[in-house]
Amino acid sequence: MECGFVSSAGGTKFYIENHTRNPDDLSRKQVRIYQLYSRTTGKHVQILDKKVNANGDDGGKYALLVVETETFGSHIRIKGKESDHYICMNEKGKIVVRPDGRKQECVFVEEFLENNYTALVSAKYKGWYLGFNRKGRPKKGSRTTQRQQEVHFMKRQPRGRADPLEEFLFTTPDGRKQECVFVEEFLENNYTALVSAKYKGWYLGFNRKGRPKKGSRTTQRQQEVHFMKRQPRGRADPLEEFLFTTVTKRTRRARRLKPKRN
Repeated sequence: MECGFVSSAGGTKFYIENHTRNPDDLSRKQVRIYQLYSRTTGKHVQILDKKVNANGDDGGKYALLVVETETFGSHIRIKGKESDHYICMNEKGKIVVRPDGRKQECVFVEEFLENNYTALVSAKYKGWYLGFNRKGRPKKGSRTTQRQQEVHFMKRQPRGRADPLEEFLFTTPDGRKQECVFVEEFLENNYTALVSAKYKGWYLGFNRKGRPKKGSRTTQRQQEVHFMKRQPRGRADPLEEFLFTTVTKRTRRARRLKPKRN
């Protein structure tokens, strides 16, 4: 296990743990464990041995997901902790389950939406999203768009979890201290809190004037410790990676263009 650089602000560097199979930078990945709450069903995504749905109960063993993020980017692989199978999307847009997640069809890209939800778009088939209908059944990727509620998810910790830090093991790189390590906590209001790995219960927070707040005076419920991940303003075109449909006067129905492969 290694620790890698995440971000820096005011000269202070933040480190989190990496799990690596190989020593090279290309294989470096970050592993997180959490649940994906479906906006449509009100339940959680669960991966069984041969299928996936969005009917999992909070805290259910099949709803606990292992999310692998490569090179600290937004490209992720989603695996069931219990089933040890990955969520993938084939060339027809069908959501399938695979025991091996190394293929690109098992890679999704996180998109943080303005409503604080997260959408997962296929890295191989641009414009095709992971989604579930009201019955919790997978929706075909070619019939999805970012605006549909069926593709909106929220990251959540399982209910009744004894210790939110128990799934994280920390190491300190040479010359670095554990006091520079924080753990993400995904809140019910869709915000994220960052709690110290060394001092449990102490959060990163800022007051109304933007000044840092003392960790010993913070709690998870305070607005001062709530943060939201956003794309930077001035991005060239947030829709440039989407495929648009064409409408004919004859049918008045939208026909999706065939996706381009990377």
